[in-house]
This record gives sequence, structure tokens and C-alpha cells, in this order.
Amino acid sequence: MIEKPVAIVTGGATGIGAACCRALSAEGFCVGIHYRKSYQRAQALQSEIKEGFLLQADLADTEQIERMIGQLKDVAGRVDVLVNNAGHSVNADILTMKMEQFDEQRALTRGIWYLTKRILRQFMLRKSSGRIINVSSIVGHTGNAGQNSLYDGESSAGCIHQIHWLRN
Repeated sequence: MIEKPVAIVTGGATGIGAACCRALSAEGFCVGIHYRKSYQRAQALQSEIKEGFLLQADLADTEQIERMIGQLKDVAGRVDVLVNNAGHSVNADILTMKMEQFDEQRALTRGIWYLTKRILRQFMLRKSSGRIINVSSIVGHTGNAGQNSLYDGESSAGCIHQIHWLRN
């Protein structure tokens, strides 16, 4: 089990997530670097920050989330900070977006909700301590030309509502 504080960053291998991993490591956290497909980048980041471990899972799949929770119990035994950073953009506007693309976005949001609930129950509520940080880029709120931002905005609002409820 890990004695120092543990932070988990979803989508931690690239972009904003990787920057979060570096910052948390510099503050003394052992960092769980979550990735779905970016194994080589996650491995390189793990080598760079030294005290960290890798967590591979497709967050749209609840069985993989359960496997990840089991891995967290075995490897770390604790989660002090969860950074929900993983995202999925669809390069289609609302008129051309296919139902399958919309469902992929919704499945990821559902998975992030489920992961947050599981980490709260398993690690944070039991010790009455922990922090959840929901991260989004400006593109997650506004989209880029040719991207669907309507659902991204709904997802962000849902995460904000969830945290608001937890604080009260």
C-alpha cells in the first residue's frame, strides 16, 4: 500500500491530463495515470514523474471500471484526489453527427459518473476525506468549428451539478 497521498487523473497520459499528473507529482502525490489507448505516452509520463502507476481502462465500460477499482485497492489502497479529465470530442456538427457518435459521448460521461461514485464509496466517504476535480478545456464547453459542443456542455453541467450536490 502507498503511504503518501494518491491522485488519479483520468485521461492522464496526454494534454491537460498529463500536465495535471506532473503538477500533482510535484506537490508530493503518487499519481495514478489513467489511459485508454495511449500506453506509450502513459509509460513515458510514469518514467518522468517517478512515483506513479498506470491504470488502463475504457471508462465507457463498467466492467473495466470495476477492474480499475480493484487495481486501485491492490496497488494504492487509497484515493485522495480524483481528477476527471478524460473526454471525447466528435468531429461532426449536430446536423451530421450519427447516433453512434452521440452514444459514445454519453457512454463516457456515464462511465465517469460511475467511476466517481465508486471512488467516493470505496475510498473517500469511508475516511470522510478526498477531493474531486472536474476538468474541461474551453473546447469542451464551446467546441471547435465542425464539432458537436451541445452534449459536451451538458456533460460539464452534469459534473458541476454532481459536485454541487456532494458539497451540500
